[in-house]
Amino acid sequence: MRKTLRLVSLPALAVALTYAGGTVVSAQDGDEPDTSVFDSVEENAQDPNESDTNVFDSVEEEIPRGETVLSRPRPELDALGIRLGGFLFSPKLAVEESYNNNIFSVESGMSDDFITVTSPELVLGSDWNNHELNLTLDASLGRFADYDEENYDDYHAGVDGRIDITRDSHLFAALNSSFLHEGRGSPNDAGGSDPTEFRLNSGALQFFQRLNRLSFTLDGSQRYYDYDDVATSGAPINNDDRDRTDSDLSLRVGYEIVPEYEAFVTLSGNDRAYDDGADDNGFDRDSHGFEIDVGARLDLGGITFGDVFVGYRQQDYEDRGLKNIRSLTFGTGLVWNVTPLTTLNGNIIRTVEETVSSGASGFLATTVGVSADHELLRSLLLNANVGATQNDYEGIGREDMIYNAGFGAKYMLNRYFYTALNYSYLQRDSDINGGGDSDYKQNVISLRLEVQM
Repeated sequence: MRKTLRLVSLPALAVALTYAGGTVVSAQDGDEPDTSVFDSVEENAQDPNESDTNVFDSVEEEIPRGETVLSRPRPELDALGIRLGGFLFSPKLAVEESYNNNIFSVESGMSDDFITVTSPELVLGSDWNNHELNLTLDASLGRFADYDEENYDDYHAGVDGRIDITRDSHLFAALNSSFLHEGRGSPNDAGGSDPTEFRLNSGALQFFQRLNRLSFTLDGSQRYYDYDDVATSGAPINNDDRDRTDSDLSLRVGYEIVPEYEAFVTLSGNDRAYDDGADDNGFDRDSHGFEIDVGARLDLGGITFGDVFVGYRQQDYEDRGLKNIRSLTFGTGLVWNVTPLTTLNGNIIRTVEETVSSGASGFLATTVGVSADHELLRSLLLNANVGATQNDYEGIGREDMIYNAGFGAKYMLNRYFYTALNYSYLQRDSDINGGGDSDYKQNVISLRLEVQM
């Protein structure tokens, strides 16, 4: 009975949000603010009660170069933001109700539940001709109907900015602080009574310089992970041995062969420094490594565009009991605007990931995915995706295959309010311990309502 009452409450919330959408002065639609389309409320605000056939009709207008069906501007539906001097303030509130048939991501003895996630977001972004400054505060508050020990509160605060030194050079910086949790399906989930919580603090710097056909991008970043211990029915699980600092530095050199075609070389180095000299299994997980990639950035008339690269990655571990990693790396991220109403996205990427699995130095994660977006109506977007990930653990012979698929629809009622309905399927097949609870299948269906100003 409890779960039924939660679903019944959603239509009432939709009515309330729709009413609010007709009374606010200005608002925003879409997952990411786009300050390039914001103007003053007085000049652009429209009465949401006025009919506008463009909102309901599918119009095959050209997609701007570098844009997709999802990202292109929709002036009649995009939010305006609230102007505060030289800044635009963009508040947002989303409520999502989902049903998960396997909340603990296990093979047998599955438990299902309804989860309500409330996600407020505040963004203050500059609207200047030169330079840029953005402030972001957001949260994701999850509440389970029956298994309230799985409740979580995730928070994030960030600031980023760009200084335009000349027309051909800029300096970018970002600082972020987050309080997060690990999902039950994570390969590093500790399996405690509650989800594993951790803090993530990060900083990044980037310098870009263009000299005629040559371009140089220097990136530096650092991330600090601080994991909390997790309660069990007995002794708590110690996660202090997971606390670490990740440091990365890279240089990308590009050369424009002809307009819209660029070849590039990227050299990068990294350092992984754990707070503890050894983890609970006695392994020193400190490591350092490097990667070299060569690739190309292509743009075929704005219809097909993206990056392709191939390279070599090496990661060396301080502990002789952990196997060093040597691997071919590769990746691609391609976008194809099949028609003005349909976009296909394809991606392939291989990365080296950290792990807490005893005896494993890390794992190679190779991901392949394809997604499609279609504008059925100007205000109705359809989407579908399918993908697979192979996690190959170094040193213990474990291999996980993860398959995912999903589809959904997003309806934009007006510039203030939208709703989305989505379904996702996830399956993991693992060879560890003969399968066991490392294998699982999961189905999730969700309804999302969002109001923006």
